[in-house]
Amino acid sequence: MNRAIELEQAALYLDLDGTLVPLAERPEQVALASGTAELLLNLHAACQGAVALVSGRDYASLQQACCRLPLAMISSHGAAMHDADGQKCWHTPLNAAQHHSLSRAAATLIHPHPLVWMERKSHGLAVHFRQCPQLGDMLHSELNMLCSDYPGFELIRGHCVIELRPAGVDKGQALARAHSLPPFADRKPIMAGDDLTDEAAFRFVNQQGGVSIRIGPPEPASAAQLCLPQPADLLRLLQTSLLETRFFSAAPLRSKDSQTAAP
Repeated sequence: MNRAIELEQAALYLDLDGTLVPLAERPEQVALASGTAELLLNLHAACQGAVALVSGRDYASLQQACCRLPLAMISSHGAAMHDADGQKCWHTPLNAAQHHSLSRAAATLIHPHPLVWMERKSHGLAVHFRQCPQLGDMLHSELNMLCSDYPGFELIRGHCVIELRPAGVDKGQALARAHSLPPFADRKPIMAGDDLTDEAAFRFVNQQGGVSIRIGPPEPASAAQLCLPQPADLLRLLQTSLLETRFFSAAPLRSKDSQTAAP
């Protein structure tokens, strides 16, 4: 994609892992570089606040990885959203007892595989197998059977991860909900993501006449209209788009934390 995004009327929805930053072995190893954080804050100003991070991470993990930037955050695959001030826009209720039971059952299931590990989230859990990708199909089959005993949850597969999330929740529905709220309403939606979990969001954006961008190789097939090879290409596109708006901050905003770490 050579042309810039017209930010004046855009609503930017941006995934984090694999999209704004390269994938890491573990989620806690990810933190935005200071230049990326500053770019996002300037985009937030250029879009009059219509920038949201859209992630499978829960809100606490997303805040930590993004150095508590004052940006809207759609977390847990759309189960929750907080605005740029940290106020809840929505929060999907969860059966705590069922969540706890599911987590224990999943931990027991993966126990024979020491290189497979589980990440418990506020609205579900993720089983990571990046260190032994050959186990992916077997884990998918066993977790799918496990999930059938918990009708409040559904399974979705991503890059070397299998997630159990609340049934009926996805990023497409989340974008539809967010896009009816200020400051996102009546703007052209633009979604960038890298994984199967972003496909529902791509489809929503396409239906709205927006722009969908997948980060990564062109295969497997995707609903995204455009493809960029890696996060660095998306950052260049966003930086170019910012310059095209002739928006220059006299005093760039900073994150709430005084330091930001490079990935």
